[in-house]
Amino acid sequence: MFNLIIKKMRENLHQLLPKELLQEEFDKGLWHKEIAEKYNISWRQIYYLVQDYNLKLPRKNQKKVKQKYKCSKCGKEFTILHDGICNNCKALLDKLKTDDFYETSSNPLKDQIFELRKQGLGYKKIAQILGCASSTVSYHCNKETRERVRKKVENFRETEFWKYSLIKRLDDFKRRKIGKGKSPYSKDWCKKLRTAVSRFKLRNMAECKYYYNYKDVLEYFGHIVKCGLTGRKIDLTKDDYHIDHIIPVSRGGTNNLDNMQFTIPEANCAKGDMLNEEFVALCKEVCENFGYEVKKKE
Repeated sequence: MFNLIIKKMRENLHQLLPKELLQEEFDKGLWHKEIAEKYNISWRQIYYLVQDYNLKLPRKNQKKVKQKYKCSKCGKEFTILHDGICNNCKALLDKLKTDDFYETSSNPLKDQIFELRKQGLGYKKIAQILGCASSTVSYHCNKETRERVRKKVENFRETEFWKYSLIKRLDDFKRRKIGKGKSPYSKDWCKKLRTAVSRFKLRNMAECKYYYNYKDVLEYFGHIVKCGLTGRKIDLTKDDYHIDHIIPVSRGGTNNLDNMQFTIPEANCAKGDMLNEEFVALCKEVCENFGYEVKKKE
């Protein structure tokens, strides 16, 4: 009985909306609910008719293509802009307003960081351009980072770790062997130079602005060079030497050729992570302590 009622209802629907008429309604752009409202029937009955007629209808694309606008600062396209700039550039400018550019002793790296930061560049981009660490850029530009470093140093000093460091240095001094010891380089001067140049370029994994090898170093300096600290002549084919950073990597120096100098091993070990001017001032202080008078030539 129930099946007969359903069958009769289907026949009435077929008479009300034949296949050709239903297809015309869909071709006009109407959809299931709109056709059902037009003929005062349920929209589910429209679905039944589509199944009975086996109509293949195109899927209704409800996605609207949003218009994109070009950011005036970075040049990328976005759907939403704020005063002509995107959210990333806006956040960068807001952070730039909070940066604290403090005045300290003259440092060329710090001045370059300030100039690039005022142009709106990010920390990582500045670090790539200058070849330094992003933490160095953050230290100069962010007040919170400087406070964090200051508290860390204070806590480190409060633990009196320097006592244990001093004890370890004394033990190393006692166990040190008398004599020059083994040379860390090969006896072949060419292999020795290649190793030294490779170690110089890989110091703290700092990036170089351009590629060079030991042949470029020989063309730049020659086979006989002067020690950058003592002035002694160094024959790269005979003498022992070190390759030193004029501005240490820890102080923002790069691994480029213009930051390279050859030194004797003793002078380089004494210099450590100091600048040349700081090392000269230290040597002057040592000489004056032993009763010598040091004057600079005019």
